[in-house]
Amino acid sequence: MRKGFLFRYFVLLMGMIFSFSVAAEEDEQLRVKMYESPRRDISVIITPEGYYPDKISVFTGEKVRFFVTSTVDTPSCFLIKEHEVYLSAFRGNLTEGEVEFKHSGNFDIYCPSMKHKGHLTVIKKYDPSRGIASKSKAVIKKEWTPRD
Repeated sequence: MRKGFLFRYFVLLMGMIFSFSVAAEEDEQLRVKMYESPRRDISVIITPEGYYPDKISVFTGEKVRFFVTSTVDTPSCFLIKEHEVYLSAFRGNLTEGEVEFKHSGNFDIYCPSMKHKGHLTVIKKYDPSRGIASKSKAVIKKEWTPRD
């Protein structure tokens, strides 16, 4: 009977130690990281039909990490000429690249060896000092009156 008690106590103790170590690992992963500028991760898959997603939107000032892979056997690429981003994509491999978008605009995503294209839109951030466009500063009251 004493051996059974010791065994149960040992199993209980090991379970508690394991659960505390897992909780500590999860707690470490959930900690908030502060960055100087906003970051965004975007995954792109190159297929015979084209890029997925083929339309990407980001904001000015963001650092974007692209993760590119391919489902085709022929080598493919992910190219944004204006920002000097070139990532080669091979089937089953993941390629990573990072770029910071400082100016707004529309840019093409393409590969010279493929006929498919995608689009990247960099949106200017909202300026809170500008105010809301639908609310005017002076409220003008207009009343309609019928003619006599």
